[in-house]
Amino acid sequence: MRPRITYANVVSTLCLFLLLAGGTAYALDGSNTVFTDDLVNGDVKVADIGQGAVATDELANNQVKAADVGDGEVKAAEIASGQVSADELATNSVRSDELADGEVRTQEIANGQVQAEDLAPGVAPGGASGARAYARVDPLDCTQTGSCTPRESKGVSGVSVLSLGRYCVTAPGIDANVTPAAVSVDWQRTDDPEGNASAMTREAGGCGTSGQGFEVVTERQPAIDVDAGGGVNNAVAAGGLPEMAANVAFTIVIP
Repeated sequence: MRPRITYANVVSTLCLFLLLAGGTAYALDGSNTVFTDDLVNGDVKVADIGQGAVATDELANNQVKAADVGDGEVKAAEIASGQVSADELATNSVRSDELADGEVRTQEIANGQVQAEDLAPGVAPGGASGARAYARVDPLDCTQTGSCTPRESKGVSGVSVLSLGRYCVTAPGIDANVTPAAVSVDWQRTDDPEGNASAMTREAGGCGTSGQGFEVVTERQPAIDVDAGGGVNNAVAAGGLPEMAANVAFTIVIP
């Protein structure tokens, strides 16, 4: 007797045919059914990822490099919120263009980090008190080579002797051609008689290798011998001119 063809025979034969032909069928049912080994390498494209679908948890540490960040894409909000820290910034990578006006405050500056050379000529920090530079110069502190060691100084890098009674005071970052200075005789270190000594600046007469130093001139007025009746005994001295002097100490203050 010939066997009868049943539904089971048909289905089993069809399945065998599909397997022999190389066909593969998958049935996905439920969530979390696609795994890494179900994906071909490199086949997940940008278009397959939803907007905002990749979060911090999906990124491994230190995997976002500079090449992955577009120009101008790191905004102040990311820095203010603490998302970008100092560790992520390369040395010398923050320039003036990256800083908003008025955003560098006192707490961002370490003590002693802003020097005179960091300030533009004629500019002092707002609310600052005191002079930007000052020094006391004693002729006895000057050597035969023409260099002097200033005392009680600030912002002054050097003092040199130009000639008899002429000095050049250098304050880096401050240009004597645009910034005036005040000079006075230092009584304590000036030889007698102190009363006929004078110290003056030669304004807008820059000196030194940079041409921006402050020239200071020290002089002595001619001695006049006056008798008891008020007459001048030394007529030559009475009509004489001041003389350059190398024994006059002075103090210079640059505001």
